[in-house]
Order: sequence, then C-alpha cells, then structure tokens
Amino acid sequence: MCCNEFRYGQCRQDVRCTGPVWCRVVTCTPPWRIPAWDCSTTSATDQRTGQHSAPSLQDCTAIGSRYTALGGQGGVLGEARTPELATPAGDGAYQHFDAGSIYLSARTGAHEVHGAIRETFARTGWEAGPLGYPVTDETATPDGRGRFNHFERGSVYWSAATGAFEVHGAIRETWRALGWERGPLGYPVTDESTTPDGRGRYNHFDGGGGSSVYWTPSTGAQAVLGDVRQAWARTGWEAGPLGYPVTGERRTPDGRGRYSHFERGSVYATATTGAQPVVGAVRDAWAASGWENGPLGYPVAAAVPAGPDLLQQAFERGSARLTVSTGAVVLVPA
Repeated sequence: MCCNEFRYGQCRQDVRCTGPVWCRVVTCTPPWRIPAWDCSTTSATDQRTGQHSAPSLQDCTAIGSRYTALGGQGGVLGEARTPELATPAGDGAYQHFDAGSIYLSARTGAHEVHGAIRETFARTGWEAGPLGYPVTDETATPDGRGRFNHFERGSVYWSAATGAFEVHGAIRETWRALGWERGPLGYPVTDESTTPDGRGRYNHFDGGGGSSVYWTPSTGAQAVLGDVRQAWARTGWEAGPLGYPVTGERRTPDGRGRYSHFERGSVYATATTGAQPVVGAVRDAWAASGWENGPLGYPVAAAVPAGPDLLQQAFERGSARLTVSTGAVVLVPA
C-alpha cells in the first residue's frame, strides 16, 4: 500500500506514493491486506480538513518511506508484523517485519536490518547494546563474499563460511585500519568477547588460517596473525608467558621475517625457522645483542629444559642459556 494524501475523503492522484498508510481500518474485506497487528472496524474522523483552505493531510513517516523504497511487502522485509514503536530509551523508533526490521533515530535516519545480521543485532541487545542504531542498510562487501551493516559504534559482518558476528570499538578500528575483510584478518568468526583473565577483549577472524585482535586498556588493540598467532596460542595465549600483544605484526629490518612484541616477550617468524617465542630474560639478552641481526640470528625453537636449573633456546647460529634461579643469560654463538 502507498501513503496517500486525502482531502474531503478523496485520494489525490497527483501526490507521489511515499510510504505505507497508517490509519484505522473500516473493512477487512480482501483484496486489501490489513496489518497483522490490528484489524479494527472502528472508523476515524479528522476535522483538520474542515475548511476548504486547509492543506491535505500527510501521514507518512521516515520508516514508512524507507519500507516503500525497499519494495514494501514485495521487498526484502516482507509484510509488517508490528506498528511503529518507540525504542525503550525513547530516542528512536522501530518496526518489525516478516524478514527484518527498520530502526530510526534522529542521529542516524532509518535503516533496515535483516537475516543473520539482524539476529546478531538482536543477540547483542538491539540499539541498546554495544552497536547502537544502524547507519547503513545491509550491503554487499567489496570482495563479493559477504554482507554487512554498519552501526553507530560497530559493525556486523556475515559470510556463508563464517556466519554473522559483531566487531566494535578499538578492535573494529584496528580491523578497519588493516583493510576490513579484504585485509589479513579476513572476516570475524566471534563477537567481541572478554578474555578469561578479565583484563581484555578480543575478536577472532578467519584470515591467514586464523587471526585475532586483542585489546586491553594498557596495550591497545593489536592484531596477531597466522603462524605468529599459532605460536602465541601454543604458549597459552594472554595467560601464558608472553602476555598480551603490544604491537601488530611487523616486518623485520632485514626483510626475512615477521614479528609481534608482547608484554613479556616476542614471537619471530621466517619461512625457514617457523614462528618461535622468545621470552623474558632470554629475549632481553637477545635484543641487547642485536635481535636477529646479532650473532645468533633468528630463533629456531622455543626454550626447553637443559638441566635442573637451566633453560636453553636454539638460534640459527648458536644458543641462549638461562639459569632459572638467577635470571642470568649466556649467549653461545656457534
């Protein structure tokens, strides 16, 4: 149905259709489709057009206009299932349909959310949750694999392989800076979640065989990618000896490798050595010797016990030996 303007009971045919008609219904006889939530036979009168000079009545809303623009009942949303309602906080309005919803606020305008993305929006608390109101309709991603809606404080991204998950705040900003879903992180595979230690937040992504962004107030939001992430995971994630990441992944000065620094160590990776953690006093001594450009080169394995009070870590051109009780480190070039 269209939003019509009436005067003295006559439909003005010169007025363009701009949205659905919201009024009391006089009859429920087909072929007219009566809204599912109300089929009243109570007639309504309005004397605002009692004078010949009075303007025509207009009863179109921003939600109604958006619904019509999306194809109305024949569009992606289908038939209406509620009237327009105020949101609980009173700062906006919404209407639910067979296959989706339209949300409106003065800040954002009216935008639709449907399908799996709407389910995620609902799961996280609708507009009262971390995302806020939608600021786009559902849109295809540039890579053609997925769909997304942006919201005031975040986004929900969907692909057939990953499902629909939300990303917001500082983690979303890091993901955006790295190229959204076309960057090394790929699509999100979790909502933003709290770390087991309660200090931080994270999202996992599908890029590079598995990637993540981890955040704490002191470290910021840092991306950990591919084999560097796998090495970090083997040590126990943020609960292990490395702690949280404090940098994103970077190239080494010699161009051979990649690394991420963490609160208490680093992970270095090359095509020939794999990704290896270097932790604590061993990392400090290796750094003081010149990192990978020093006499030892890159690490080729994690540190392992070499005696009752000794840990040893192998490098390309030697090893580092740590006396656990004293923290003393000896570098032994080959």
